[in-house]
Amino acid sequence: MDYLHTVVNGFKIKNSYKKEWFPFISILDNKKFRESNVNYEQISKIQSMIKKYVNSRNNIFISNLDKEEKFNKIKILYEDLFNEINREKIGFSTLYKLLLLLEDKENSQIKNTLLKILYSKNNKSFKKAIVNSIYEIDEISCGGNDIKLYGIGYKITKKRVDSVLED
Repeated sequence: MDYLHTVVNGFKIKNSYKKEWFPFISILDNKKFRESNVNYEQISKIQSMIKKYVNSRNNIFISNLDKEEKFNKIKILYEDLFNEINREKIGFSTLYKLLLLLEDKENSQIKNTLLKILYSKNNKSFKKAIVNSIYEIDEISCGGNDIKLYGIGYKITKKRVDSVLED
């Protein structure tokens, strides 16, 4: 979860960390993705909502309004977008495809906004997709012969990371 948090925050800060990140999609289990379950209409709707928001926000920035008015209008605009997207029930395959499409260069303007909204505490579809992507990981423990580090023997075991989706 720390990696997820760092990556999402990294998108909010220009040239942050200057690292090459794995594609965000790599945290989801692609074995659960089914092309036949993708709701392309929903993807198109979400993408157009965010593009509309970005265009409106940019128009507000270049307007002659004072700073406080701009801030308030953009805040209201974002809250409306946030609520619209969080009302959508997004299935795993649709979410996976949506996040995959965010890696395309033409979607770079909407990527940060969508990730910020999806990562919010209210988005259950996103959290459920992450929790459902949990798989076994290798873990080392003392007292084995699988690997030696500094002269100490360790054994490699499989461990399932249990996570709970809170309401």
